[in-house]
Amino acid sequence: MGASPAKSNWENTTMAIGRITEEYEPREDKLPEWAQRKLGLLRQLLADERKASAALRGDIEHTDTLIRHHEIRPDHLLPAGSEITFVPDLSFPHRAIDCKLRDGWLEIYGERAIVVRPRQNNGLSVGLEG
Repeated sequence: MGASPAKSNWENTTMAIGRITEEYEPREDKLPEWAQRKLGLLRQLLADERKASAALRGDIEHTDTLIRHHEIRPDHLLPAGSEITFVPDLSFPHRAIDCKLRDGWLEIYGERAIVVRPRQNNGLSVGLEG
């Protein structure tokens, strides 16, 4: 069997990181001008999308809190320790249920007394009294 052809540094880099980079590749000089312009435009669009994505994420590295959108759109990460407020009836915005994670436990606070009802062996319902 013959030896497989050696991969170029560009192929190794691309395969190693597994994503498109915004870096210039010297081989691009051999491409037609229209292709070079297209690559430049694509790199700019990629950079813009990455910047917008980072802004939406808030550049959050580690978190224990996110908003799950159930496949409508990607999850939205919140800073660790964020408090989430649920308002069951928007006509009474002061009647809220506040939740946050602390030391691995979900803490729940209510404007009024909280009612907890078991649902299954792995679930429960929480609401405000009255």
